[in-house]
Amino acid sequence: ASAAFADKNVGSGKTVTVSGISIGGADAGNYNLLNTTATTTADITAKDLTVVATAANKVYDGTTDASVTLSSDALSGDDVTLAFASAAFADKNVGSGKTVTVSGISIGGADAGNYNLLNTTATTTADITPKDLTVTADDKTINVGDPDPTFTYTVTGFIAPDTFLTEPVCSVSVPHSVPGTYPIVCSGADAGANYTIQYVNGTLTVNAVNNPPTDITLSNSSVDENQPVGTLVGSLTATDPDPGDTHTFTFCGGADDASFQLSGNNLLTNAVFDYETKASYDICIRADDGHGGTLDKPFTITVNNLPEPITATFRSAGAQDGWILESSEVSGSGGSLNATATTFNLGDDALDRQYRAILSFDTAALPDNATIISVTLKIKRQGIVGTNPFLTHGKILVDIRKGSFGTAVLQLTDFKALASKNGVAQFVNAPLAGNWYSVNLNPAAFSFVNKAGLTQFRLRFAKDDNDDMGADYLKFFSGNAALAYRPVLIIQYTLP
Repeated sequence: ASAAFADKNVGSGKTVTVSGISIGGADAGNYNLLNTTATTTADITAKDLTVVATAANKVYDGTTDASVTLSSDALSGDDVTLAFASAAFADKNVGSGKTVTVSGISIGGADAGNYNLLNTTATTTADITPKDLTVTADDKTINVGDPDPTFTYTVTGFIAPDTFLTEPVCSVSVPHSVPGTYPIVCSGADAGANYTIQYVNGTLTVNAVNNPPTDITLSNSSVDENQPVGTLVGSLTATDPDPGDTHTFTFCGGADDASFQLSGNNLLTNAVFDYETKASYDICIRADDGHGGTLDKPFTITVNNLPEPITATFRSAGAQDGWILESSEVSGSGGSLNATATTFNLGDDALDRQYRAILSFDTAALPDNATIISVTLKIKRQGIVGTNPFLTHGKILVDIRKGSFGTAVLQLTDFKALASKNGVAQFVNAPLAGNWYSVNLNPAAFSFVNKAGLTQFRLRFAKDDNDDMGADYLKFFSGNAALAYRPVLIIQYTLP
């Protein structure tokens, strides 16, 4: 059997339904029960609801703001939410068990209408604890014998506009008259009850009295003439009574300072010197120890007179130069030649046979005591057949022979005859004005320049052929061409 309201919510004259009515007792048999259900009405009134607040402790932040949570005696399972408008400590200052007042309490949720909120305010208690302040002594540096500096500090952690009631005092309490490092200690500050103070020591560095440099030395004070800008003259070193000092070097007003440059402690040239024009230069160097100590010192840089280079120019001999064509694609031997044409060929022919060329220069006019300082070989292009072999065959390699590869006259065996040194230079696809190609020989080839007769060169592309069964070769003027077009050998040398 049961009796129930139509729903659980607050209301007046709400229907109540009774089910499972029955009768009993000694005389129940004398009666006929006409109904087993019945209805009536009754009221459901709102339940009183009390809201309680709990506040969290906090570190002093200069405000009365409080963080709270709310709870109530609402029935379990009911949808009732709790809210508040403000929560504040009685004041902002540090203290234990401080009153926190919560205002503007309200309730919401689907079941809020079934409750009668008894309080819109609540009070609780919580603590405000002190905030940490850090006072750090500032580092200071003095020299031996100097009075103590004004010791200062840096503070972190204040909430504006708070400040010290009593400023901290910083000092070095231990003797500090000799070079070394000493602790700077701060103490005695008072920031009131809202703060606790932590102290961090600083460092007083006492330096020895600085001594300036006493001398500057230059490892070398002469330079050869005709050297490029940036040539090293010598290295500078400063003498200083203070161990551990490092030095920087600058110019200090010498008459010829602009003719030189400094890189660290190295003195370099800033001009190309000629002994015959000027044989010596006066400069001034300053050493600075970085602590206020400097020394200026003059130096005279002398220019070494070197033998003046002499240039000799030779033309390839038409009776001895020309081209040689390989006998077959893979034979590696000469099959035909031409020593009379005004041009020679480099590349390959339509049967993929390689062209090589011999150039011949009579260098007997060079003095026996000549010291060769450079060798330049130049050839002038006349034309191209097929594809430019620079694009398919690589670079033109140059072999040198002291004397002739065989006899002075061009012969088939020159194609693969032993050279004094192979690959002493490489022509690249970078012609100069007038279709001239120029290359400087490796100094390793200088000893094979014949001062008593012929110096010959063999020219060939790095790749013998490109397997296309097509003629691809460059034509260059030979020693049989007009004088202005012939291959040129330029040799620079000096004499003792």
